[in-house]
Amino acid sequence: MCSSKKSILAYDNNKPNRVCDKSFVILKNVDGKVVDQKVPKGVKLMNANDPSILSGYLQKSMDRGKTWNKRWFVITKEFAMYEFKAHHDIYAIATLPFPGYQVIFSVDTIENVFCLSHQQKLPPTYLQSECTASRDRWLNVLKKMVNLELPEESNRNSTHSSESSGSQNAEDGCDKTS
Repeated sequence: MCSSKKSILAYDNNKPNRVCDKSFVILKNVDGKVVDQKVPKGVKLMNANDPSILSGYLQKSMDRGKTWNKRWFVITKEFAMYEFKAHHDIYAIATLPFPGYQVIFSVDTIENVFCLSHQQKLPPTYLQSECTASRDRWLNVLKKMVNLELPEESNRNSTHSSESSGSQNAEDGCDKTS
């Protein structure tokens, strides 16, 4: 698995290079030289599996659905949504603070798509869930969060079952046969 961790590699004139998590641990134990990880400016260093209000995989599009990327999203009690490439990442690739956003449902004719649109004309973010049940969970939480309201404890869950600590899986109601 690729990571953002860097280690100094002798074969490359002792320049820091990205290495996988396993190699990072081995190299760190061999020479003890660790290169500071570079976290993108304005992005919070956190684990994608830290406690959250809602987390899970969604498809994301910034071009009205022409191209989609699967991303892991985490909504926190700080009224922000963090975007990760995968559920095991250690830092977010993007952060979306909820103040100023509105949730728009019923986007075009694409199934299970909703949009986060900002009042200040920032580009809208289109998100697509795997099924209607998952979409409804995301919409319920997002509608509260953009109004700076925390959802009730019973509405908090993860949409990724293997890394969740007892959280309800939002895809439980999805039909996996299609």
